[in-house]
Amino acid sequence: MSLPLGTIWEETAALARREPARLFGLAFLFLALPGAILQAIVPVAAPGHAPPPGPWLLFVPVVLLASLAGALAISRLALRMDGEAGAGLAEALRRLPALLGAALLVGVGIGLLVFGAGFASAYAAASGAPPAVSALMWLAAFVLLLWLWTRLLLLTPAAAAGPFGPAGLIRRSWVLTRGHSPALLGMLATLLLLSLAALFAARAAGGVVIALALGPLRPGTFALLLSLLLSASIQAAVAGLFTAFVARVYAGLAGES
Repeated sequence: MSLPLGTIWEETAALARREPARLFGLAFLFLALPGAILQAIVPVAAPGHAPPPGPWLLFVPVVLLASLAGALAISRLALRMDGEAGAGLAEALRRLPALLGAALLVGVGIGLLVFGAGFASAYAAASGAPPAVSALMWLAAFVLLLWLWTRLLLLTPAAAAGPFGPAGLIRRSWVLTRGHSPALLGMLATLLLLSLAALFAARAAGGVVIALALGPLRPGTFALLLSLLLSASIQAAVAGLFTAFVARVYAGLAGES
């Protein structure tokens, strides 16, 4: 089965025109705002140093869970599985444990891959191998991670669409993406580059305007708060469309269009 990217994008754009308030609202409240709050409460650290530990660390799991719940709710909206917004969000929360379990399994696998690459690289360096050998090992690990990313891209829409357990979600995404890795990787690279360019340009322009109007963006100032809210709004628009697009990819590959 070919991947009709043009049709999928038209479906995503149609969703954005049909449900702009719900799409943006879910993305803002769940995908962007928690991260902006975390950024606002993290203590300022010296350059090159990590922020000191503190109560703000308790908010990190909240940000992660909110992003998963928001992605599930947006996926259900994009898959046309929602009636009322409240019912759709409640169902998304019911599917959250399965998606969280799948994410943990994937995280363990990625951790083992990175540890293996680091161990092999250190062993090669200790054995007197040229630095290029270590670099090639890390490059191979990076390419493998990109391939795994494309194969597991559909975990969230699969969780939104069906009653799969954690292992079932991984298997569902793996089966649906078989043979589509190059197309998915090219599509994702293009979307991410365009999204990041738009995000950084809008943030930079907005930050300059806010700084000129309200003063420097220092911690605890209204200027910084307004800048964070502007960044969250831009991020919500980009992340909402991206999440909906991935959900429509799932619909196309699963024959649920």
